[in-house]
Amino acid sequence: MSHSSTDPAEIETAAEEVRQVSLCVDFNRALVLHSYLAEALLAALRNRPLLLFVLPFWLLKGRSHFSQNVYKHGFPDAALLPYNREIVTALHAKKKAGHSLYLACNLPLDRANEISEHLGLFDRTLSHADLGTGYDADPPKFLHDFFGDSPYLYAGRLFFGAGASSLFSKLFVCMRAARLHQWVKNSLIFVPLLLAHQFAQPFKVANAAIAFLSLSLCASSLYVLNDLLDLEADRAHVRKRHRPFASGELGVFTGFGLILLGLAASVFCAWQLPVAAAQLIVVYAVVNFLYSAFLKRFLFLDTVTLAFLYTLRILLGGSATNIEVSVWTLAFSVFFFLGLALLKRVVELVPAKPNEATAASRRAYTSADLASVNSFASSALFISVLITVLYINSPDVVRLYRHPQFLWLISLPLLYWIGRLLTLANRGLLTDDPIVFAFRDKASYLVGIAVLVCAYLAT
Repeated sequence: MSHSSTDPAEIETAAEEVRQVSLCVDFNRALVLHSYLAEALLAALRNRPLLLFVLPFWLLKGRSHFSQNVYKHGFPDAALLPYNREIVTALHAKKKAGHSLYLACNLPLDRANEISEHLGLFDRTLSHADLGTGYDADPPKFLHDFFGDSPYLYAGRLFFGAGASSLFSKLFVCMRAARLHQWVKNSLIFVPLLLAHQFAQPFKVANAAIAFLSLSLCASSLYVLNDLLDLEADRAHVRKRHRPFASGELGVFTGFGLILLGLAASVFCAWQLPVAAAQLIVVYAVVNFLYSAFLKRFLFLDTVTLAFLYTLRILLGGSATNIEVSVWTLAFSVFFFLGLALLKRVVELVPAKPNEATAASRRAYTSADLASVNSFASSALFISVLITVLYINSPDVVRLYRHPQFLWLISLPLLYWIGRLLTLANRGLLTDDPIVFAFRDKASYLVGIAVLVCAYLAT
């Protein structure tokens, strides 16, 4: 019968025997929150998008061949991988207690060594390269052959007591990744109905609602895609590193699934709309993708693209409801949303030190551009107010309003709102997208109410 000992010498001897047992930590199943292969695949596609058409042929030749080719083209930064911080902390404690730690993985040896050097925890890395096995050989399979009769402990995620998150919490994180709060931008689809005074027609309201849902689902898919393309830049950013993909709450493959699901639902909704409206959603998706992949890196071209995308929402609303959008509305939209897009750049540049904006993101702006960006933002926003004043004297107003003189009053709350937003941005107090900020700001609601009251008095 075994019994416990209280002899300090025996206890120390037993502890020393435990410390002599090698602890082999599974890289994919314990150390990182999500698959390194997925990270490498994303890095490969980010560097060479055309590889997307080659991937199916790699898959046909087996998992090992697929992994080997992905690792040749994708190089995730070891310092920015989504490590499980709780497990890393536990390993530091075991290292301090005198345990021998081994990193077990099925990665190329140079990648495994890079990860090991970054963490500074492991005495040696063990990978398929040690036994000449393929890239599809999991650590539990080759560790036994490597150690033979020598004692070792295999440490997966369950070894450290790390369980899976609940379905509800995972769903909540997916909703965060989809950025449902950004759907408020798509309410611009209802602007043609509002300006044409046709909100009383159920069929047109229903079509506008379907267009809103289709575009919102498409936009959420593209937000996920944008987060995946910006993954490493977000992880290096002070605030954006808390986003679901950057923080490791969601994996890359989950992101791909969300993109496909959102696009499929968007296509289903678009199928119910007029052909012209569905085509505009396709244009939105293509331009938004080009923006995420390339255009956002170019000075001022990024803001012009955003202004186009906002204006496209209004055109989509007109197309879905068969309402012609006036030139005045389009002109106001271009300058107004160009100003807001530039204002967002001001928000990003105000707290930045020299070259910080360029280093932490994929954009072309630095803090040296703050004055010029600020000037362009102010000019575009005030020009939009001027267009509103000129519109009041147009023939279109006479047809829609009985007392158009009240519309002149709209310029006053607009000027107040623009001036306030510019001031907050330059003080570093505007930390959000200006449009999203407006839906959370009490003063913005008061401005909106004032504009609606003026419009009501004019009718």
